[in-house]
Amino acid sequence: FWDIKKQSRLIESILINIPVSPIILFEKSYGSYELIDGKQRIIAICDFYNNKYRLTGLEFLSEFEGYTYDELPI
Repeated sequence: FWDIKKQSRLIESILINIPVSPIILFEKSYGSYELIDGKQRIIAICDFYNNKYRLTGLEFLSEFEGYTYDELPI
């Protein structure tokens, strides 16, 4: 799995609107999907949304260093 710095850089990319790789799903049956590619990205986004880590190692948004999701300004 990605370390916190790599997860933080993904979140930073999303916040500054840099395109990220798509998440690939396979529809096993109607309404049921299997994840083919993107597990680490989904985990990073979900964990940040659930305040499980603080942003670290940011390159462009250093003012958000140490913030959790709930602490980000609107």
